[in-house]
Amino acid sequence: MPTYGAPNADVDYREGPKSFVATWLLAWLVGLWGIDRFYLGKVGTGLAKLFTLGGLGIWWLVDLILVLTGAQRDQQGYRLQGYQQHKKIAWIVTGAVVALGLVINIITGAVGAATRSISPEPQPFVAASPTPAPAPETAVPAEPSPTQAPPAAVDAAAFKTEANSHLDDMEKDLDDMIVTLDEDGFWRLLSNSGELAFNIGQLEALDIPTNVEPAYSDGLTAMTATLDAFADPISNEDDAALRGLIDQMRGQITAQRGIVDTAV
Repeated sequence: MPTYGAPNADVDYREGPKSFVATWLLAWLVGLWGIDRFYLGKVGTGLAKLFTLGGLGIWWLVDLILVLTGAQRDQQGYRLQGYQQHKKIAWIVTGAVVALGLVINIITGAVGAATRSISPEPQPFVAASPTPAPAPETAVPAEPSPTQAPPAAVDAAAFKTEANSHLDDMEKDLDDMIVTLDEDGFWRLLSNSGELAFNIGQLEALDIPTNVEPAYSDGLTAMTATLDAFADPISNEDDAALRGLIDQMRGQITAQRGIVDTAV
């Protein structure tokens, strides 16, 4: 099977009709709605980017970096026209606007902090009241201090059942992703990634037996890092890289099952 979404070798270094300047401005200003990908002829990923608001900003940033570094291609696999002539001014303008935004945020925060520090809060007026005569003291019998209850034990059997159920769901999501790649699909990759993130959240929410807690938490951290790495190959339509990450997560799920099964 050919590499998923890879440009043809004979057009990889040729410039196509799509303008670098136009793509850069569209990716920067309206990239959250996928307009840059529509312009490049990538209608499928453009719709996905539109409905996910630029992958909640992550996809928008990735595409902007791809355009600025010259890695973005049009739907036919051609390089963007005019990249070499205009890349320097694009980097300068983008960097200047980002720097200006940071400076404005810093100044705004400093002014707000200074305003709060010099504006004293009004003190409520409290009318003076006569001091009541002291009441006679009465002896209060001392109460025995309650004994602190030990922490409730975690049900290891229930933990194993729920954790393995979520791990089964993750295996099914990975199988669906492989089927989607085999069919040159795209939409289910996004939904399956969301389902994987949901199941990792469910695994984190479980009551974890003490004897497996450190290793179990480390395993979830590793799976989360692998899932985060899915974003780039999905965005770039890199079949081989995504399949490698799917195999990596399968191995992590198997290791996590081994940890779960030792819970007592």
